[in-house]
Amino acid sequence: MVRDDMTNPVPNRGKLFGTCAALSDRTGIDDTLLRIVAIVLLFWAFMPTLVAYCAAAVAFHLDRR
Repeated sequence: MVRDDMTNPVPNRGKLFGTCAALSDRTGIDDTLLRIVAIVLLFWAFMPTLVAYCAAAVAFHLDRR
């Protein structure tokens, strides 16, 4: 369902925490590409990727406030 109201300044493109969407907005890299890279990194280095993803999610959440 698509909403037309403009009260929410952040687009709702987030899948889990919106980390890849927020990172995409800041860097200009396609968010689908960032999600693919995140999945590949999860298989290659699980714990460091998980920690970085969660840290970025918290940082972007605090930045939106």
